[in-house]
Amino acid sequence: MKAIALFSAIVFAHLFSQAQAHPYHHSVAVFDFNPQTKQLELSLKMLSEDYEKIKNKTTLKNTSSIQDYINKHLQIDYNSTALTAKLEGQEFEREFVWFYLSYSVEISAQNNVISVQNTLLKAINKNQFNTVKITLLQNSQAHNYSATESRYTFVFD
Repeated sequence: MKAIALFSAIVFAHLFSQAQAHPYHHSVAVFDFNPQTKQLELSLKMLSEDYEKIKNKTTLKNTSSIQDYINKHLQIDYNSTALTAKLEGQEFEREFVWFYLSYSVEISAQNNVISVQNTLLKAINKNQFNTVKITLLQNSQAHNYSATESRYTFVFD
């Protein structure tokens, strides 16, 4: 009888833990160039649960550490020059966390190449998918990074 009760408890715990985990892991990074401020503005959205997981596994405790994490895991090169983001703000919703960042950059009228290495949350989620959308001078491109892909180059002519 004890064995049945123990087995039932293990099965229930396993099923309950599986029901609590969300089945997808996805972040969305939207970059828009603001010609008035000469800033590449980033709105980054991720699931609150994933943010909590990465926060507990790393030292994401303050604004500086969040900015460092994003700069390390969302590396942006504009025409072969590395850009560094500045965290402008953040919002916490029930299911999502938004981060707002900016990059100072001079965008030319043509021949813009932006290389993005995106490894956000991949250390905690083996099936992590990330989407990046970039809008420069009224031209937009987007790319969906698979779980095994980390770098993509956007070319704006």
